[in-house]
Amino acid sequence: MNNVIRKSRLFLVSINIILALFIFQTGFLLKRQIIVMLIDALRYDFLIPPSHSSHHNYYTGQMKNVYEQLKAGKNCGIGTLIADPPTTTLQRIKALTTGTLPTFIDAGENFSPDAIVNEDNFLYQANSLGMNVSIMGDDTWLSLYPEQFSKAFVHYSFDINDLNTVDDKIKPVFEQEVRESNSSIIIAHFLGVDHCGHKYGPKHPVMADTLRKMDRIIGETLNGMRDDDLLMVIGDHGMTITGDHGGDSDDEVKAGIFVYAKNREIRLPTQPISQIDIVPTISLLLGLPIPFSNLGTAILELFPIEMRESVVAMNYEQIKRFAETYTLQKRFGALYEVTAREVNSMQDQIWAMSRIQRTLRDAWTQFDDSYIIIGNICLIEAILFLLSAQKVSIEWFIVRSGCILLQCALLVDHSESKAANTLLTMALSVSCLSSAISLVSRKLQEGFKIGVADIAFVAVVLHSVSQFSNSFVIYEAMVTRYLIQGVLLASTIANIGNLAKKKSSIWSNRSLQLLVICLAILRSEPYFHRCREEEVDCVQHYPAQIFSSLSVDAQFWRVLFAAISLLGFNYGFHKYFCSPSTCSGSLRILRALSFPIIALISFHSILQVLPNSSFRAVITVQIIYIGSLISVIVAISNGRSGYPFAIQSALWPCFLIVGDGQQPALILYITLIYLATRIVEKDELPALITLLITYGFYFTGHSPAISSIPWHAAFIGISGNSNFRLLSGLLVMINLNISALICATFTVLLGTISIRRVLALMAIRSLFSCFAASVHRRHLMVWKIFAPKFIFENVLFISFITVILLTTIVLRRKNFKLVKPEKYNAFDDEDINKKKKNPA
Repeated sequence: MNNVIRKSRLFLVSINIILALFIFQTGFLLKRQIIVMLIDALRYDFLIPPSHSSHHNYYTGQMKNVYEQLKAGKNCGIGTLIADPPTTTLQRIKALTTGTLPTFIDAGENFSPDAIVNEDNFLYQANSLGMNVSIMGDDTWLSLYPEQFSKAFVHYSFDINDLNTVDDKIKPVFEQEVRESNSSIIIAHFLGVDHCGHKYGPKHPVMADTLRKMDRIIGETLNGMRDDDLLMVIGDHGMTITGDHGGDSDDEVKAGIFVYAKNREIRLPTQPISQIDIVPTISLLLGLPIPFSNLGTAILELFPIEMRESVVAMNYEQIKRFAETYTLQKRFGALYEVTAREVNSMQDQIWAMSRIQRTLRDAWTQFDDSYIIIGNICLIEAILFLLSAQKVSIEWFIVRSGCILLQCALLVDHSESKAANTLLTMALSVSCLSSAISLVSRKLQEGFKIGVADIAFVAVVLHSVSQFSNSFVIYEAMVTRYLIQGVLLASTIANIGNLAKKKSSIWSNRSLQLLVICLAILRSEPYFHRCREEEVDCVQHYPAQIFSSLSVDAQFWRVLFAAISLLGFNYGFHKYFCSPSTCSGSLRILRALSFPIIALISFHSILQVLPNSSFRAVITVQIIYIGSLISVIVAISNGRSGYPFAIQSALWPCFLIVGDGQQPALILYITLIYLATRIVEKDELPALITLLITYGFYFTGHSPAISSIPWHAAFIGISGNSNFRLLSGLLVMINLNISALICATFTVLLGTISIRRVLALMAIRSLFSCFAASVHRRHLMVWKIFAPKFIFENVLFISFITVILLTTIVLRRKNFKLVKPEKYNAFDDEDINKKKKNPA
């Protein structure tokens, strides 16, 4: 009996010890879980409770579960997250995981197939400590962090026309993860709100449906959470009234945040929260080391009061350690003043972290003045050489090759010695001096006679100088329109004066007719103009609005107007270029095929608003692409008479890429170029083309702002789940630079325009954009106006150069030149030049 009691005692004590260990680990090894619902483009006002103004839009008052929780207790809160521009998803994910600040140029990584993050981040820290991390939704996370997730259920995220597929697929997986997962961090990235913004804009019934869908998922998540879980619903950025993002307007940088915990009281600060503050907050809540390069400060309201002092201390030590390392590596003395101070109290540590963050923000907007100066000198030297028209010699070829090699060396070698810098400066100085002497001597020989060509040149210079003013940049379309009108008017007056001396009233009337038509086309630009945030009282008309956001009647009239414009363009083209004597059998077939192509283009516009029509839209566009390619080949095979048809066939995909709203604008723009080149003389054409490139940028619905980049063009004819990101990027570039592409083609095909002089004038504009960006680099509006203007201006220039080179190599080899009918011979440049040489 005693033996039984003794064994029972041993058994009970053993059970007691085991249970005690389980109780201890339950209190010590907490199964904390943070659930992050990242709703792409969740703007702050999408979360605010309904108000008396809610009936005016579709994006407020839709998150019922959020409002009910806010009313019910003190275990939740909403706030504003401030995202650092550029407000693009890839850069926001980096900031939300590393706590670092992006740079302006990082926005260009969005189409990069390889953008792996090598900086320290809380995903890596969790993985290193054996914690499980799950990701669902946007595949961008997996491209940035390919080895940091224990579970991944991601989908292609770039198809902005697909609102539901990704969200619907990850919803059941997310719900199961919340209920059953052993992951410490669960991240679900929902895309529907962002894609709805791009396709319809926020003021659309579909946005209300999408937000209610997100609200239902939030409600189901709240019900499935465990007691120790913390839910964070956050937006990576906001969106503009047109559904775009990427810039730094309030609507773009103000994202929303909602936090919820079941069994403890939490709240959020009333003042806006920096988005990078999420990083130290998640790290310290899970007991992880804060990422080394983090600059965020933990959100103290999410921690118990007794822990806040230690939270601030750990956060301060991490930021101080990073600042000290940065100071040693970069020899940055401004940080040393802060890190060297003895800081003990909690308030002093908070102040020091804020000071370090501000100092580093300023440091990361520093500029390399030596590179800026060298870049400007290189442009000046190129401009002087182009204007001086020096003859190409062996010596010149050697010097030019040497300069190019030194420029490459300067880009590759970032060492302190900058030997290439010194050599390049010397070579450029000698070349500038030689070109300047040649230019001055040539001008002295020719004499200084003021003509229309000089007025046109001054117009380009004035336009270039206007880039120093933010107001002139904002209203550049209007400024350019006045300058073009002035050049055309001056040229017409000069032509009429010359023709009047010859008593040629017929051609005087023709000059006036062409001028009136050109002025009317120029004045139509505001109808297609895309407004930017800074433009006061700007009205954005139907062609520039999101097609899906329009009423059914407006959609019908817009598609009809585009179709009529295409038919009119087709009719005028064939009447002008397809006479019975020039149209062979195959060209007549091409003429007949142009009408089905127009029908397909219009059909594609209609498919944009039909549900479940993505596949049909892709097939339709691919048929047009293939048909256009075959038409180009057939047209070129017909020799000189088929070349105009090759141009028209190549334009059909361009009409698709710019979209139905801008198709009439593109037709008017092409007409404007052709008629304007009939008005001005040969010497005036380079300046006119230079001005028309800029005006065409605005005419076709663009604006020099990151948020206005036409991302929708990336998937015209490409499936939404395609991995051809470079091809998508090319389509966006074609849409963005369509004016430069068309003007470059015209420059080569007309054959009478001095390519050298056009490049010189374009380079002058590029030079002044560089000057403006460098002079205003400390200006309040540098990242909002001057830096984007510099980027867009030079992207246009590079696109123009690329097409000029390709067109010259491919087409001039085949003696490709635009055919001009006899009835316009009086305005041909060659005839005008003959008349100038042999006056009557």
